[in-house]
Amino acid sequence: MEGILNNLSLATYNCRAFKSSMPDVQKLLNDYQIIFLQETWLAKQQLDNLSCLRVSHFAFGRADYDFNDGLVHGQGHGGTAIY
Repeated sequence: MEGILNNLSLATYNCRAFKSSMPDVQKLLNDYQIIFLQETWLAKQQLDNLSCLRVSHFAFGRADYDFNDGLVHGQGHGGTAIY
């Protein structure tokens, strides 16, 4: 167990929209074990998109808005994710 902790690699990234930052996130997944994302701008119905990049990483995300709440004006905001 001690060897695993000595080699733990973390990154944090403000993606300013997950969909347009997917190539950057893909590169981070190649180099880091745990990645924290901010400003994913995903709706609750889009959180499954996080899992499409890499099957070797578990993805969990949080979104504040829901398409079922009605019309969304402008770009989404906020949202976080962890790989």
